Amino acid sequence: MANTYSYNILNIEVTPSFNGMTDIICNVDFEYIANNGNGVTAKVVRRKPFWELDPANFTPYNSITKQQIIDWIEASTDMVALKKLVDYELSLEERPEPVKKALPF
Repeated sequence: MANTYSYNILNIEVTPSFNGMTDIICNVDFEYIANNGNGVTAKVVRRKPFWELDPANFTPYNSITKQQIIDWIEASTDMVALKKLVDYELSLEERPEPVKKALPF
């Protein structure tokens, strides 16, 4: 079964006001989560800064949606690298827990 991926938005930081705009999103903390379909999950936590300000495409903080934040993250992140990282973390979770054994010598 193929892994599935999701996001959990943990925190959004805003700049209170700048150039006549208020509550400008400047940092987003998020989890990127992989699930193998058999109950095993892994996640990586990242902070994504958003410092490029486009007044023509400004979305007020109270109007922002989770999907819009995800779209911004995906547009400005190396998603291939992020997916590889969370897949690696998932592979570690899928392994059985190591146990100590007496030395064989």
